[in-house]
Amino acid sequence: MKKSIFVSFVLCCFSAFFIYAQPEDFNFGDIKMSEINLKAFAGDSTATAVVLREFGSAHIDSETHRLIFRYHVRIKILNRDGVKHANFEIPVQKQDNAGETFRLDEASTFSYNFNSGQLKATNLERRNVFRENLHKYLDLYKFTMPDVQEGSIIEVKYDIESPFIFNFRQWDFQSDIPKLESVYKATIPANYVYNIALKGFLKLDINENKIVKECFGFRVAKKADCSVLYLGMKNIPAFVKEDFMTAPSNFISSVQFELSEVIRFGGGATKITKTWKAVETELRDDNRFGKQLKRGKEVFKKDLDPLLVKTQDPLQKATVIYDFIKQYFRWNGYYGRYSENGIKKAYDEKTGNIGDINLSLIAALQAYGFDAEPVLCSTRENGLPVDLYPVLSDFNYVFCRVNIDSKAYMLDASDPYLPFGMLPIRCMNGNGRALHAKESYWMEILPERELKQTTTLLLKLEPDGSLNGDVRISSSDYEALSKRKNMASFNSEEEYVEDTDNKLPRMSVKDFKIENRYDVTQPLMEKYSVQFESFDSLGMNRIYFNPFIFDKWTENPFKSSERLYPVDFGAPLSYTYTLIFEYPDHYQVMALPEKVTLALPDNGGSFTFDVQNDGNRITMRSLLKTSRYIYNSDEYHALREIFARIVQLHKTDVVLERRISHKSDE
Repeated sequence: MKKSIFVSFVLCCFSAFFIYAQPEDFNFGDIKMSEINLKAFAGDSTATAVVLREFGSAHIDSETHRLIFRYHVRIKILNRDGVKHANFEIPVQKQDNAGETFRLDEASTFSYNFNSGQLKATNLERRNVFRENLHKYLDLYKFTMPDVQEGSIIEVKYDIESPFIFNFRQWDFQSDIPKLESVYKATIPANYVYNIALKGFLKLDINENKIVKECFGFRVAKKADCSVLYLGMKNIPAFVKEDFMTAPSNFISSVQFELSEVIRFGGGATKITKTWKAVETELRDDNRFGKQLKRGKEVFKKDLDPLLVKTQDPLQKATVIYDFIKQYFRWNGYYGRYSENGIKKAYDEKTGNIGDINLSLIAALQAYGFDAEPVLCSTRENGLPVDLYPVLSDFNYVFCRVNIDSKAYMLDASDPYLPFGMLPIRCMNGNGRALHAKESYWMEILPERELKQTTTLLLKLEPDGSLNGDVRISSSDYEALSKRKNMASFNSEEEYVEDTDNKLPRMSVKDFKIENRYDVTQPLMEKYSVQFESFDSLGMNRIYFNPFIFDKWTENPFKSSERLYPVDFGAPLSYTYTLIFEYPDHYQVMALPEKVTLALPDNGGSFTFDVQNDGNRITMRSLLKTSRYIYNSDEYHALREIFARIVQLHKTDVVLERRISHKSDE
């Protein structure tokens, strides 16, 4: 298995290491003829645009102690599809009364007239830069470069000033288009000690360091030296986001910084990177976390006491508490490891973020004597947390672990369609940190349920060419969760069924029944009576019928010939599809899909398809089942082959031909 390069080192003691002619920023508007004549990226014929040059620099201002980040990029638009890369969205962080500031320095579109040999520049006007309030923690600066067409070169230069120096500015060497060159210059004073991590699968082409004497310090007798890092890559392939993967930040080649220690000019140091013991104490004393758990124990007593009076069974009691919290609160859509509003206020308003809801659940369980503890985790789209040392900012989520009769149950009360003991797939992302009363510990977050669905079709082709029958779809575990949430997005079950009907143009639903829609402890059952368009009655000599009406794979989700990062389904797959198809006596079968049996290495799963023709009845059954939910890059080709065969199979028709000897032929 190919592993991500992950190097962590600390800038603490600097040696006199000098490199001459380090790469610096390039001149704005100094377009070369080689850039004008460039028609394609040599490493990727499908590239619609390419970064010609990219340079970034970051330093901490001596006077303001704010982080100054400067970015400069030049992009060549290779074809019409690449024009979309003229749209820029630049995120700026904000928190309480503090926030980052954005300043556009220069932005121009360059087009070259080969007849006159002239280079024309069209400048972006600053009034066409818009600020959008994305949410309470993030704004977006948005603009579109003017007069962009195939062959244009766009160049943008801007600054971001930030009070948030805990995470020195990250640099991504990869993006969704290839790059000829990407260079990052980081100037770090000796007062600030950062842990630095290089992530991804690509190696650095530039890795240099020099010391600048007495570069940092404002109105102090003693000034600090600075370490200046130059990190760069050349001929960088585009990062392609594929199906069944977690956050791209886990795999994109990048360099990341985290503040470990601040050394004061007057002597002494402040440790930023703490031990887990220190973090545990901090969280227990935090007004948004540990103190909320203590205060919240009495909040729900008046509601829960009457509900719990009839049962003494611990598991039943925990389930009652969980169901109450789950139905009482409405999630406001925000993640969070802290209780943002406070448990009492969230209770009064019946809404809150993830921290409000799940800390309320933990507090309620603890109030009735349960061994319940919070677990910090990072969601799949947020990236994997660092496990070498505590980084609280890596965690954007908290859920509950409760221990009952020597068994641990993972609970999340933010979704009314989640059954007891089942976490949402968004939490399936490596390890979480469980905060037990005595000591915290890492725990692997694993899906205990499957993406499971069983579909059964009973269809009959009548002599007049009409095709009718019944469909039964049983969805369990994560598949049921997804279906129930989808149903909730419609105004009625009728609208949901109509949407299903519209997605299958040859089929119409005549009657339907949905069972266990709100009973999340049971499989969700969909029952349909269906009718298909007529097959032109008796006059047709040959009928082509695709038996894969539901759950049809039309394309292989694994398109790349190679994959460096794991395939992550979120949960194991279990899909069963059965079709029983009856046809008239005056037809005979001329072609059927071929039987298939494929297995993944090391008992990783399998796909089987069986078909039988007995009399005038065709019976088909396919089963796709995986024993795991994560597969490494070495197993990718086997997975890709299975899905390629599934797609090929799902394109295959059943062919029926009219018997010549039948009376209707006379």
